[in-house]
Amino acid sequence: MSDQLWELIHQMSPSEKSFFKKNIQSKHSKEDLLYLKMFNSLNAMPKFSDKEFAVQFGKGNQVSRMKTYLYELLLNSLIELGNHSDSILRSKTSLNSSWILFQKGLYNQSRKMVDKAKEQAVVNTDLYTEAEALSLKRLIYLAALDIGGVRETIQEEGRIRELILEIQEFELLYYSFASFSFNKGNIINAQERNILDTLVNDPKLRSVENCRSDVSRSYYHRIYTLYFGMIGEYEEMYNSALSRYHLLQNASNAQLDTQNFINSLNNLIEACLVTGRLQDAIDYNIELIELRTASTYFEARKNIRHTILSLQILIKTVNQENDAESLLKKEFELCFFKYLRFVRVDEKLEMLYLIITYYFNRRSFKECKHWIKQYYLLPKTKTRVDLQLFIMIINIYMNFLSSDTDHLNYLIRNMERFERNEKILDSYERKLLDLIKLEINQVRNSVSDKASLFNLKDKLSVIQHQRNEMSMAKYIRF
Repeated sequence: MSDQLWELIHQMSPSEKSFFKKNIQSKHSKEDLLYLKMFNSLNAMPKFSDKEFAVQFGKGNQVSRMKTYLYELLLNSLIELGNHSDSILRSKTSLNSSWILFQKGLYNQSRKMVDKAKEQAVVNTDLYTEAEALSLKRLIYLAALDIGGVRETIQEEGRIRELILEIQEFELLYYSFASFSFNKGNIINAQERNILDTLVNDPKLRSVENCRSDVSRSYYHRIYTLYFGMIGEYEEMYNSALSRYHLLQNASNAQLDTQNFINSLNNLIEACLVTGRLQDAIDYNIELIELRTASTYFEARKNIRHTILSLQILIKTVNQENDAESLLKKEFELCFFKYLRFVRVDEKLEMLYLIITYYFNRRSFKECKHWIKQYYLLPKTKTRVDLQLFIMIINIYMNFLSSDTDHLNYLIRNMERFERNEKILDSYERKLLDLIKLEINQVRNSVSDKASLFNLKDKLSVIQHQRNEMSMAKYIRF
């Protein structure tokens, strides 16, 4: 429980922590203030230490029970606070109240409360709470022997079940597409293109008009944003991303939540970058960072995506400002160190690749090497091997520039080991890798001269025009 307790405390926002402290001080006895001491101790730990905790509070069943009770106190406090601001919790509270009244045989009062819960769920597009409310309403009608009400409610339940089933089918479709992006970016080969074309032929994806809810429509546009990006139809990618953005802009509900809006803006900004709409990308990125969030987790997710997108924008911006670079460096370090537990493996690699590329393009090799070292400290993973390969290529190229041929031999061997994953590379990335290897092999046993370096630069400049626009290699300036 100690680790879970620590995790919960460190997921709470400052306002939630403040509310809990005031709550426990005003509602509980002096004996209960020991729980506040325990809370403060865990809150002060940057990383949970069982030994440190035991020194302060001891071990055994009594301490274990105290930790469990504190966990429950925290959850109750969060629920109480959430009832003021979270529309989902409000509908759940109405549903719980209806259940209590039903258990006491107060059917009229229970039905009024369950109708309130259902209305709130409809406003939130929270189909799952709406289904729960209808299920309870059917029980109320049964207890009151209102057969007409039972029949009507069963029909409504059937309609909701169909909507939920449609959403779940869209979710499965979306994750079939998203798995490509997570593992290797939005680059696909001919075989994978055939798989995607088969998926996109699903009857549910024939027209957005076939979707029966905003949630399904959101998934529809999200799927096509990914699909068009992977097959290289970038204007269509942009149009799909923009349609989803407008849909979520006009919605305020549960399943189209903060995370979905962060994802929507993220996809739209990426589509703007790949279609050359740089100013639009900047404007949408400002909208992203100004998005209000209700938890530490969503605040972290927002900052992570904003930082990744800001790096992409900064790399593409010709006239780079020192103030923007300084601010972005602080944001990057905030995400990479403070929010590290919220960063996915693929995002961690993407962040490192972009910061390395940014400094490499500016030929700030000292900063570049610092973050390359951070990459080599990461656990080994097969996620986004393309980004790992690009980091290796940048590292090799920097050593090529400095004529460090001894270190080059070691780096080349490392990169050759990575070639086992060559099936994930598109033709541009394959050419890039082969060219780097060829040129370095020619000079690895001798000191490179200016002629060989210029030759490499000329060949790289030609290959740059043959790239796939979805490849992250597009950001590298050799």
